[in-house]
Amino acid sequence: MLIVGHGLTTPCLFPDPLSPSLVFTAHDLIEARPGITLDEIGVLLGVAPEHAALLLETEPPDFT
Repeated sequence: MLIVGHGLTTPCLFPDPLSPSLVFTAHDLIEARPGITLDEIGVLLGVAPEHAALLLETEPPDFT
């Protein structure tokens, strides 16, 4: 879904650079694809690789 969305539209801009949704999605991507790179996460989320690293350093929210 993220790949299709990235190809068809401009990425969403989040006012909070550490939005719980971004943090959760970055962690979800790492869990689903352990070999994914920061560059790939950045492209999928519309952020720089350095921002992707910061998202992964942040404790993910518990949405349950």
